[in-house]
Amino acid sequence: MRILLVAHGANHSTYDIYRYYAKALADAGIELTTFPYHMAMDYHHRAITSMYPDMKENDVLQKTVLGASRDIISQAVLSQPEHILFVGGLAVPQYISAAVYNMRSFLKTSYRVGYIFTESPYQDDEQEFYMNYSDYAFFNDKYSAEAYNPDGELYVEYLPHSYAKEVHYPYHEIDNQEHDVVFCGTLYPERVNFFNRIDWTNVDVKMIGNYSDSNTRLTLNGFVHGTLNNIQLAELYRNSKLAINFHRHAENAYSANPRIREAVMCGCLPISDYRKEIEDVFGDSIPFVSNSDEMSDAIRSLLDNPEERKNRLSDAQKRIMNKDSYDNRVNDIILPLLREVGE
Repeated sequence: MRILLVAHGANHSTYDIYRYYAKALADAGIELTTFPYHMAMDYHHRAITSMYPDMKENDVLQKTVLGASRDIISQAVLSQPEHILFVGGLAVPQYISAAVYNMRSFLKTSYRVGYIFTESPYQDDEQEFYMNYSDYAFFNDKYSAEAYNPDGELYVEYLPHSYAKEVHYPYHEIDNQEHDVVFCGTLYPERVNFFNRIDWTNVDVKMIGNYSDSNTRLTLNGFVHGTLNNIQLAELYRNSKLAINFHRHAENAYSANPRIREAVMCGCLPISDYRKEIEDVFGDSIPFVSNSDEMSDAIRSLLDNPEERKNRLSDAQKRIMNKDSYDNRVNDIILPLLREVGE
């Protein structure tokens, strides 16, 4: 099977998902061509600004997007894939996605177009357009997949988030980790207020992120302004006993974010707000909290009782080990659907 795998248009967490799926597909023996869209954008931007230094910014952006998007079609002509599979895909202009889908007759080829959507349920409205120009799709949220395919007649599958075996693994004993508690993410005002209400006395806490509002600030020590890539985040998890996990608010959300599985497999026990998938997959091994008092109590209890923390973590790891990796997702969910679509 030949697949052209197209990355999302920005170099952030979605690109990590793209990289991990690229490796898993290659390991499965797929003839794979990769196309990191954001790198094509960077190339065209550099070329255009070098050739036309006085061009207006909007014109530069328009030509950059057009050049990078045309490269997708050119790559499809060169590699002759059976499938063009976008990971994320929302940064690719809608008219280009429609062109990739509709140009099959002009190119006299029969490739199929699919999407691995990674931002459900938060961007379901935007994703709906791309569904009109796809042969199949994978959604990271179960409820979103069911909403798009209520009668089960479409090629739509629920594709839960995963962990990468080569990145997410533990190496510390449970009591030898450097930090007690870690958090990495955007510091929205409600999160800052949440953290400021917690008693951090005698707790080694490490927080890394960026403020979304210049008027709110953390009062605790141990905050570092900035971001981490996924490999750096995995290293931080390996050096931490507990990870605070938050989800973005959504009215009807089922699925957990990727960090739940990543932290667990790195040997760091998450404490999280509630998501139904966490309960379905992990049972009661991962503690849920709904306010800062419950968070304070959970942190104290789990730090004071390392045996309970160890048992919870061990149970959580057993529930997903050799089941929820990117290799598992490729072989158990992605390739079976692609073969069915291609028949």
